[in-house]
Amino acid sequence: PGRLWVVHNVGIWRTQVTDSTTQVTWQDESRGLEQANVNDIIAPPGGAPNNVPISGVDKWGLFRHASLDSFPTQPLAATAGDTLQLDWSVSNPQFLVSTATNLPGYSQDGGRTWAQFAAIPAAVNGRGYYGGNIAVAANDTNNIVWIPTTDAPLVYSTNRGASWTTVNLPATPGLSTGWFNVEGLNRKILAADRVQANTFYAVNTSNNNSTVEGATLGASVGVWRSTNGGANWTKMFAGT
Repeated sequence: PGRLWVVHNVGIWRTQVTDSTTQVTWQDESRGLEQANVNDIIAPPGGAPNNVPISGVDKWGLFRHASLDSFPTQPLAATAGDTLQLDWSVSNPQFLVSTATNLPGYSQDGGRTWAQFAAIPAAVNGRGYYGGNIAVAANDTNNIVWIPTTDAPLVYSTNRGASWTTVNLPATPGLSTGWFNVEGLNRKILAADRVQANTFYAVNTSNNNSTVEGATLGASVGVWRSTNGGANWTKMFAGT
């Protein structure tokens, strides 16, 4: 008697109450349930204690896995919210970037602490910048490319997020840029080359329903590469 259970999208919780209870304390009973959806995990080279795996989890934010034998007990401070992707730089594996919705930004100490980008790109046609995919150049921690989950255009920065420049690929059918047209969609369409300097790759699917029979493909569909930090992009493969 007096035991209450609550289920919501981040787990299962239990409490015990009586008629005289004035303050309720909830106990998390989740153990590896799918409600804690891990969207991405990175493991920068070098190993503990400085370079350890970092995971991005729906609703919870970022977790730093200092030990592989136990679960972290708390997310990293101020990073709560959905996190779809992280990345690290070859030139400095302790430099990380993240699209955590509450703190899109970077870490310079292997994920222990995080700073928000000094600027967030202005919304385009009502589409703001959060979530989505992010990548940092192999040779330059100031050079970052971001494709948000809102289907806004790709942007790049050469000053660690102090300012951003928009890149518009050729027009696509309808209103979609061809990156994301479903907010919160988890997909991997952006990566930095781990060897070549200031080189990035991106996959555009035109109107995002290009697998539907009879769908019209736009000019931007395909695999794209930039060799100058995201400023200019060349189509390497035309999608079909």
